[in-house]
Amino acid sequence: MGAGTETTARAAPALTEAEIVGPAVAAEDVFGATCLTAATAPAMRRLGGLEPVTLGLMHGPSYNGDCPQALRDLAGAYDERFTASVEREGGLR
Repeated sequence: MGAGTETTARAAPALTEAEIVGPAVAAEDVFGATCLTAATAPAMRRLGGLEPVTLGLMHGPSYNGDCPQALRDLAGAYDERFTASVEREGGLR
């Protein structure tokens, strides 16, 4: 390979304790990929109640920090976004 054509691949860690909710919420704000319903946040809270010790992330390393708190934080963010979407649309009909 010539100069400047090399690629550097960094292996991502298999596990992380780094904060995951902020990046997930940021991605949600950009892509709107989560189906936010009145049941979404309560489902996240129920999952947190199971007290998982590791969360498998779709695009990234598995998370082994405070998983129940991460799920509660995600539920709170989903609540905020769901409520805002209902208000934007003029309320529930």
